[in-house]
Amino acid sequence: MKFLRSALAMTTALLLAVPAMLAQVPDDDLDRYINEIRPYKHDFMARELNLSGDTRREFFEVYDAMEDTLIQVNAETRALERSVINNPDATDTEIDAAITAIYSQKAREARIEEEYMRLLSQIVTPRQMLRLKATERRFNQKLVRQHRRPHRGRPAPRPTPGSADSTCKCKIKQYI
Repeated sequence: MKFLRSALAMTTALLLAVPAMLAQVPDDDLDRYINEIRPYKHDFMARELNLSGDTRREFFEVYDAMEDTLIQVNAETRALERSVINNPDATDTEIDAAITAIYSQKAREARIEEEYMRLLSQIVTPRQMLRLKATERRFNQKLVRQHRRPHRGRPAPRPTPGSADSTCKCKIKQYI
């Protein structure tokens, strides 16, 4: 039971990590960041899902369109959130609209993913579709690990006690 809770906490943390990393990238650098990461993601996913030739090309045309749509939804929601937060004269109606947009974003993302998954399932096999989410998670895990590695001779930042990176007192454990 303890292992299951730990695994669930780790999975949740990783799923939240990549959007959080993208949120840290300034809007004007987001396209550059995505264009740097995307080729690595394509190679990793193609290798893991055994995609090649025309199948690979067709798959990533649809997959990239899905990712671009999801990024756009996220950007719109964050822009609305920022505009309301930074407006001290925002009305209750504007605040309610922002709250609704923020908390319905996951549902919008799910509908977009379902729509594109139907398209992707026409390109790849059912087994490849089944492995797609696990492959995305593995790529995100590798990306997070790479992001945390020391760069250019600098040591990795040391986790503070009680932080999510700490091995002794993880704040996530308090809520499980």
